Amino acid sequence: MDLPGIAIDLFDRLPTPFGLVRGGVAPDHPQVLWYLGRAAADEGDPAEARRLWRRLLERLPAGSPAHAAVEARLSGLPEK
Repeated sequence: MDLPGIAIDLFDRLPTPFGLVRGGVAPDHPQVLWYLGRAAADEGDPAEARRLWRRLLERLPAGSPAHAAVEARLSGLPEK
């Protein structure tokens, strides 16, 4: 699922997936929070995805398509 209105190109040549992002490059940027949340959800860590996406919601305009998309992803996370 893509986040409406947000696009990111990520080139990471480190041996660890998402190494640059997890290493602190713009850690509060909305795109970074979105993709880290996706990675956490894909890795089976819904608590971390929830934490990241809640931080993301604080940075998005209420009522925007992006805000709604993040809320939808949050509501689809398992209660783990």
